[in-house]
Amino acid sequence: METLQFDLDVELPFNSIKSFCSKYVEEFAKKQLLSKAIEICIETYKIPFLNLNYHPKIIAAVSILRAAKFRHDNGLEVGFSDQIQSHNWFLWIDSGIEGTEIESVT
Repeated sequence: METLQFDLDVELPFNSIKSFCSKYVEEFAKKQLLSKAIEICIETYKIPFLNLNYHPKIIAAVSILRAAKFRHDNGLEVGFSDQIQSHNWFLWIDSGIEGTEIESVT
């Protein structure tokens, strides 16, 4: 830290979650999906080193996926499609996320 002179810039997953939800989640599900995804994201900080080992956009995508699964398991519509403009939904968070790392919502 002294070598960096305490100048540390850390990207957090919350902006990616908010951005995805505002652009691609349907209005009827937006508020609940966003709040659940942020709640799940906050819980990831309780797991030691998880946020040091994975890029924030991966954590954002997994948080959105878990929130969507929560809605689906409770009999609610997810609020977004697996495919957005003929691409997997998670590519709209970051094109570097591989499809094999994240399972389908439905």
